[in-house]
Amino acid sequence: MPTLDLKVPLPPQKPFYDSLALLPGFFAATGTGKTLIGAEKVCKTCFQGGCDALIVTPEYKQNRRGPQEKYTPLLAPVAVDPGKPYNHNDQVIAFYNCQGTISKAWFATGKTAENLYGGEVGIIHLDEVCLMEPECEEPAHSEILRACGTRARQPIVGFPNQVIVTGTPEDVEHWTYKLWGDPNRPDPEDTPWWSMTIYENPYRSAESVKIVERITKGDEDFARQMLYGEWITHRKDRIFQGEWFPRYDEMPDIFAVIGSWDTAGTTKEYSSYTVGQIWGVGEGDNYYLLDLARDKLEYAHVKDAIRQVAQHWKCSLSLIENKGTGQPAIQELGAEGLRIVAVNPNRDKQQRASQSAVAVFEGRVHLPSKEYAQAHGLEWLGLFESEVFRAPFIMNWDITDAMSQFITWADQKRHLTTPPVRLSVKMTYGREPAVASKGIFYGRAL
Repeated sequence: MPTLDLKVPLPPQKPFYDSLALLPGFFAATGTGKTLIGAEKVCKTCFQGGCDALIVTPEYKQNRRGPQEKYTPLLAPVAVDPGKPYNHNDQVIAFYNCQGTISKAWFATGKTAENLYGGEVGIIHLDEVCLMEPECEEPAHSEILRACGTRARQPIVGFPNQVIVTGTPEDVEHWTYKLWGDPNRPDPEDTPWWSMTIYENPYRSAESVKIVERITKGDEDFARQMLYGEWITHRKDRIFQGEWFPRYDEMPDIFAVIGSWDTAGTTKEYSSYTVGQIWGVGEGDNYYLLDLARDKLEYAHVKDAIRQVAQHWKCSLSLIENKGTGQPAIQELGAEGLRIVAVNPNRDKQQRASQSAVAVFEGRVHLPSKEYAQAHGLEWLGLFESEVFRAPFIMNWDITDAMSQFITWADQKRHLTTPPVRLSVKMTYGREPAVASKGIFYGRAL
């Protein structure tokens, strides 16, 4: 029977490769083979232990460029179909283990916690874990571990059940720091981590090292993260700092309600999200985020969502970006009599975010406090913070772009002079059975 051609791990990788801990983590610099050493560990466990595996990345495109490229050649010699080891339809590699039975390596994305649940496997590999932010009410790490804990229970011959993680370290605000933390402090026995730099990797060419150095020039924190795999305590070059956003503990005095939409029109796994935000405009050009939802919707549901949200919140108007699915939505909803403003962006997403950051820095963009969000079921607050507070170091710009769109438009207008009226606290959109039953945003809050 064919066998796996597994490489001998490098000295900095060996403790991770041999670890029997429940949650071993390998956080290292760019170009150090983090995904590959994780794949080697998983393949060894599955082949010799006769179990299945689940491999998870934040986004489909990361899966395609990362784990798929590493796992496919490793498992090809023992694959059930050596000609096409990876089944794109089912996102799985079926292969023969050393016991002569068939094991499977399943691939999935971890943007929502629901994707992590399913049948039992022996080992789970979370790749690029620092970019993983599932939508959930509880802290992200709690939901991830709960989902993984229900799956990594398949009996394995000679191996423990494990959830292994690989990624480039984030700063101390990220949830991964709560579990693996600073390498210079003692770690819990069940969550140790290991690291290496690109200089410790003999497979990395000198030219590749120079490229990374050029990319990180002028940003000492970013350079140390990318070159040495170190945890960073802050990011000076983030567009928005969390402390710039004032928090409100009760429904503010506002005199206009505006919807802001960044639309997409497909539910495919690798497609963008449709994001809707509800903003209140108060005195002194202060803006208050009242509600938010993000989901992947077909165009018909996108249009229904914009219409029903505008009616539910009695929006003065709805801002829609004038491109893609936003163009027909603008025309069709406008023809229905809904007040729509078509927004034509003339800059890229990062430039628009930087422009809107002025209002945030001035303290005019308000978010609900954590206590208010918890009391009123605003489950989206953590999702908003996880994206906006990390820009521009993010994969998805949907939430940030919808916010920037509103702030830029409102700052340009600044002509709303209606006397302020206190609004009553509303039920968040999607919680009313008559609305939720229609499937708009699938019952999530907006």
